[in-house]
Amino acid sequence: MRAPENQRLCCDGEETLSAEWIAPTKAIELAECGERDIVFSTLANLHLLAQSNCVDEAIAAARSRPVVSVIPSAERKNGRILVSIPKEAGFPVSEGWINEVRL
Repeated sequence: MRAPENQRLCCDGEETLSAEWIAPTKAIELAECGERDIVFSTLANLHLLAQSNCVDEAIAAARSRPVVSVIPSAERKNGRILVSIPKEAGFPVSEGWINEVRL
């Protein structure tokens, strides 16, 4: 579904701390160079979106993909966590590092 024309961004201050409207490829680039901290699941979806050239193409691609339940696995290594999803899930990326969260 396409966002309404005048959609406003809102952050809840907990899960979403900041937001901006940018192209998926730009968000990936900012994450790769360390300027943005993007969780792996969001990054995997950004890689899917980046395969499309426009909103209509992304919507059509999403509708054509089968719905697949994905249960990620995680492995702790040197204060970071490697999150993996099965390649069969169809995402362009199947693993990524996240920093360990200390509560």
